[in-house]
Amino acid sequence: MSIYSQRLNPNSGYLHRFPLDILKIDRSFINSMHENEEKLKIVKVIITLAKTLDMPIVAEGIETGQQAEILRKLGCEYAQGFLFHRPVESRDAEILLQKTTRVLTDYGV
Repeated sequence: MSIYSQRLNPNSGYLHRFPLDILKIDRSFINSMHENEEKLKIVKVIITLAKTLDMPIVAEGIETGQQAEILRKLGCEYAQGFLFHRPVESRDAEILLQKTTRVLTDYGV
């Protein structure tokens, strides 16, 4: 089960009861975090929350090296978006993963 950052209510005392396995940062926060201090603060809090809960975190909608670099510096573990590859069907994704082991640093960030 995943939880998207835009659905996360920090006042939810019951958050720890959910069987979560990953925390995702929605692309709506990533999209303008380099221009919008509020969105950047939210991204920082989401990453801190994931680390505190010892959960992996993935940022969605990475389109620029600048976004990838900000996330790398903040300690975001995983990222997905057009910067890395266009969306593909699951069978094609399996083939792609077998052929490549690209990570964030392969893109110079």
